[in-house]
Order: sequence, then C-alpha cells, then structure tokens
Amino acid sequence: MYVSYSILGDTLKTAQTRIASNDVKADIYSDTKQQVDTLSAKLNDTKTTLNQEIRYSLVLVKIGQLMPAGTKLGDLTLSTASFSGEVVEVKAYAKSTAEAGQLQGNFQGSPLFSQVTLKGTETNQELDGYPVTVSMSVVLNRSGI
Repeated sequence: MYVSYSILGDTLKTAQTRIASNDVKADIYSDTKQQVDTLSAKLNDTKTTLNQEIRYSLVLVKIGQLMPAGTKLGDLTLSTASFSGEVVEVKAYAKSTAEAGQLQGNFQGSPLFSQVTLKGTETNQELDGYPVTVSMSVVLNRSGI
C-alpha cells in the first residue's frame, strides 16, 4: 500500500509541476497574443491611413502631363479637402490663346478632374514669355490619380 501511495504521490507532484509549467506557458502565450493583437490593430490602422493617403507628387505629375507645350502651371493649392469635392482654383500661363484653349481641353478630358470651369483668360505680362493668364476652377477626382 505504501508503494501505491508513494507512486500516487510522485504522480501528483509530476502532474502539479506540469500544470504549473503549463500555466506559465499559457501566461506567456496570453501576453504574446495580446502583443500580437495590439500590433495587428496598429498595422490595420496604418494600412487604412496609407490607403487614404494622397500622393501629391503623383497629382502634380499627372497635371504636368496634361500641360501642353507653351504652358506653365502658376498657382495651385492642394489639401486633403481638394479630393473631397472642394473646388480648387488653378492659374496657368500660356504663350498664346491657342495653348490656353488646349490646356482647358486637356483638363476637361482628363479623369483627374470631374469638373473644369474656365474662369477667364487675360493678356498681360505677369510671366515673361507667357502673356496669357488662364484661370480655372476644377474639382479633382481621387479615382483619377
């Protein structure tokens, strides 16, 4: 009987040691899982932010590609509101009214803009070599980027 009692005692101690060891491992796993979940949530937030990010350099390159020879971009102010349906004022310079008309046509035909309104053209010497000043109101399309 003593032998059985001794074996049962050893088995109990072994079981208690394993339980304690597993409890430690479970605590470590729980802490690690919490850290992984927190990091995963932060990465998802970052991904969402990056997906909503507007790369102004891409917008400027696309606008530059729309500019015909003989024109220069003057004033343009972009913000995140510019891509939420807000009207943006654009000022450009052209060597002639022909280039000014081509600029307006290029803007109107581009998926970068949902609305292009010519506010006016003026002939002056605001920029040397570009006597025509073109003022337009545009609405930018985020999907056109």
